[in-house]
Parts: sequence; C-alpha cells; structure tokens
Amino acid sequence: MNLTTKITPDLQTVFGIQFFRKNQTKPTQGLIGTAWIKIPQNSELPFIYHHLRKGVQLSVAKTHSSPMNGRVSLFFRNFFIGKINGGFSNTVADSLTAGIQILARISEVEKETFMPIKNIKVEFLKA
Repeated sequence: MNLTTKITPDLQTVFGIQFFRKNQTKPTQGLIGTAWIKIPQNSELPFIYHHLRKGVQLSVAKTHSSPMNGRVSLFFRNFFIGKINGGFSNTVADSLTAGIQILARISEVEKETFMPIKNIKVEFLKA
C-alpha cells in the first residue's frame, strides 16, 4: 500500500490556504497592552511622519518633570513624538522604574492621503 499517493487539492482548499496565509499575524509574545499617543504642540512629528508606519520600533522613556505623574514619552530616533496618558501610562512607568525593559511598536497609523499623521496606536511589549 502506497501512502504517498498524490491527491490533487480542489480549488476551494488552495484558495483558502492562500487567503489565510496572507492574513496570518504573528502572536505577540509579552504584550503588555496598546494605547493611542497623545500628540502635543511641541511634538516633532511633522518633521518625521513619513518615516512612521506599522511595525516601526519606538523608544520609551519616563517623563522626569514630575516623577510621580507616571507619564511616558515616546521617541523615534531622538525625535519626540508624543506621550501616553491615563492609567495605562502608570503601568508602563512602573515597569520602567522597576528596571523592566519595554519595547514600543506602532500597530496602527491614522492619516489622510497626502497629509501628516493624525493618530498613532502603539503596542507595548516586554523585552
């Protein structure tokens, strides 16, 4: 009995495999959470928005203006982009204070055609 017989797959199976292969996403190991960036007036985003897209790594730093406020700043190659505010920023700030290295990666970018970026959604990962 030959177990290696060639079976011709039907069109629906081939289409289904190709469809799911293109749309598969890699599971994110160590995901802490996601948050939208608050873009202030002093942000340097207008100078670098064309470099930012999904999957780009950002630097995370705790704001030192008031050590108890728990605000977290995000940078792209030493260019200030924005801050994370709210309860989730306290979680990230506490992790940074404890010495846990946090990676930030852009997960979504909202913009209009031929215009600068409006909003950036970032996911935070444990390194």
